[in-house]
Amino acid sequence: MKILTGFLAVIMLILLAGPALAVEFEPLANFSIEEVIAQVPGSEEQLTFDSVYDWQPRVDERYVTWVIYNGEGKVWYYDSQSGERDMVANVPGDQNNPDISGGKIVWDDNRNGCSDIYSYDISSGKEEIVYSSSSNKFRPAISNDLVAFEDYGTDDIRDIGYKK
Repeated sequence: MKILTGFLAVIMLILLAGPALAVEFEPLANFSIEEVIAQVPGSEEQLTFDSVYDWQPRVDERYVTWVIYNGEGKVWYYDSQSGERDMVANVPGDQNNPDISGGKIVWDDNRNGCSDIYSYDISSGKEEIVYSSSSNKFRPAISNDLVAFEDYGTDDIRDIGYKK
């Protein structure tokens, strides 16, 4: 009986004092549902909307680079600050396996019949050949100004080469 009496006393206190204890809070900031959804971690922003194959994405602080394959691979990039999107090398042949560092893209390119390593500096718009020889070079990786790649050599054994 004491428990029931105590319980009733607590309920009466809450009912009588509840309105006096109520506190109104002002929101610190007002957000629309669209703003909240846009800030949800993991939300996706789609870069490609085509009916061909898009693969091999790589990123640095500002840029995304990838390959669009429609019979031949072509390297593209996207600037996340300006929204610019462009093809890196619009030439015959396959351009594949891009990597990027500091706004400089490297890729393997068989426009001359043998796969060589090329680079493209986004800020200057300048394309350069990084390494060319009679053997095939594939899968370049770049960090600052150091470029490493697979070199198949004349005996078709894979070695690692690099150029500063």
